[in-house]
Order: sequence, then C-alpha cells, then structure tokens
Amino acid sequence: MKKFFVLILCLFLFSFGCSKKKEIRYTPTEAETKLIKILSEEFHHAVVTKTVGKTLWIYLPEDKKLFNIKYAEERPPSPRQFTIEYLDGTFADQIFNIEYDIIPATKPQKGNSVTSDYTEDFNKIYRDALEAITRTYLDVQRPPDFLVLVIADVINGVEIINTMFVED
Repeated sequence: MKKFFVLILCLFLFSFGCSKKKEIRYTPTEAETKLIKILSEEFHHAVVTKTVGKTLWIYLPEDKKLFNIKYAEERPPSPRQFTIEYLDGTFADQIFNIEYDIIPATKPQKGNSVTSDYTEDFNKIYRDALEAITRTYLDVQRPPDFLVLVIADVINGVEIINTMFVED
C-alpha cells in the first residue's frame, strides 16, 4: 500500500511538467496596434510609436506638467543636536574608562536648496504606459530587444526617457 501511495504521489508531482506551453497571442505588429489602442482608447493618451531596428520607441506627448521644482520650504527649528567626534573605551581592573568628544551638530542654512518631484499627472501617465506595455508585449512572438518610453511635457519642453530591456 505504501509503494502504491508513493507511486501515485510521484505521478501527481511530475505531471505538472507536462503541461502545454502558453500560446503566444500577438505578432509584433499586432502588439504595437494593441498598445496604441489601449493607450488611446482606454487611457486617453495621444501616442506615437516607431520601430527602429530591434527597438520600439513609444512617445507620449502631454500638455501636463511632469515635475514640481521649488525652493525647499522653511522647516521649524529642531532641538539642538550633537555629534560624537571621538569615542574610545577600555576595561581594566574592573573599571570602564571611556573617552569621548561631543560637539554641536552643524546644519546647512535654511532655504538654500531646491527640491523636485514627479507630479501625480506624470505618475498616472507612467503607470498607464507600463500597464499597456505589460498587457501587450509579454505575449509577443518576437518582442523587440528594447522599449524606449518617452513622456514629454510639450508646454514646458521637458522629456522623461525610460529605456527597458524586454528580457528583464
């Protein structure tokens, strides 16, 4: 009975390796058409694509701001902080001997820095583009080696370019 159980278990475990491979759904041309359809109809983005060699360029011109750039805001004063410059300790004759040097921490002057971050509009456009790419180019017969996503703020003349190696 034990041998029968082991045989059934082995057949069950090894049967998973015999399943069919997933069918490829798109040719490269069909994938590009599907990508354009998803970006334009579902996500309402204007899109231009161009294949150059083994690279697919995806251009999304937008009239929305991509970056927020501003001076750093004034921070409320923080409590006085200190820095340990030197710390050394020994243990001899049942006595701990600790030497140290503590000085006030120095900070840069307030208001002299610039901060930047991506806008929510950019984050949504980027998520939409990545979703469309994964929905179309994960099941392509011969995918391009590289995908280059260019999101452009056509009002302010700013572009963000992301190059992706498809096999990654």
